[in-house]
Amino acid sequence: TSTDYASVIEAMRSHKIDVAIFGPLSYVLAASVADAEAFASDYKKNTGSFYEAYIIVHPDSGIENMMQLKGKKFAFVDPASTGGYMIPKLEMLNMGMDPDNDFASVVFSGGHDACALAVKNRSVVGAAVVAHMYDKMMEEKLITEKDVKIIHTTQKFPGGAWAYRRSLDSGTKKEIKEIMLGLSDEEKEELKGFLGSTIKWAEVKDSDYDSLREAAKRLNIDLEAQ
Repeated sequence: TSTDYASVIEAMRSHKIDVAIFGPLSYVLAASVADAEAFASDYKKNTGSFYEAYIIVHPDSGIENMMQLKGKKFAFVDPASTGGYMIPKLEMLNMGMDPDNDFASVVFSGGHDACALAVKNRSVVGAAVVAHMYDKMMEEKLITEKDVKIIHTTQKFPGGAWAYRRSLDSGTKKEIKEIMLGLSDEEKEELKGFLGSTIKWAEVKDSDYDSLREAAKRLNIDLEAQ
């Protein structure tokens, strides 16, 4: 278990791990520099294999839209997070807001849960959080409607990717993929604590993430330099 995306990418690049679960953008980075090859994605009951993200504020802030966040302290998740950074930033730019200059300050919390809690605790005014994590925290009552309010929902984007090293032998890759995509109901029940809101793993391929590569170009994210 890693504490950030960069260390997982580096571990695969140095052949210390063979299989990993990446966030959408971190997979694109891993495919670029660490020989990662996507083969499966989490399929969730409410969102399928596609995610969306929220911009949230504290209900007492009086803020109703993203433009009102100018001059305020804001939290993103991680520079390599899709729902916690790239997609929200892209939509802010499309609305005429520059996240690099328009906020009083920006922090990277390191996790979607930490972003939500930062808003709840009023250590930031607004934050980005992926929708399924927000929903999970609501269900577990870690946050309530008294703590956070959604002011913007992003476009949908590809979800996280299970990936193995492309250089693994084809027989091993085939076996891993068949096992994960072919779980029985009994196996899913045994893995319930690990799967969480994921109801199965669905097949994906590298080209499914091309839309994120295009978004990275628009944001001037150099994938080779990450």
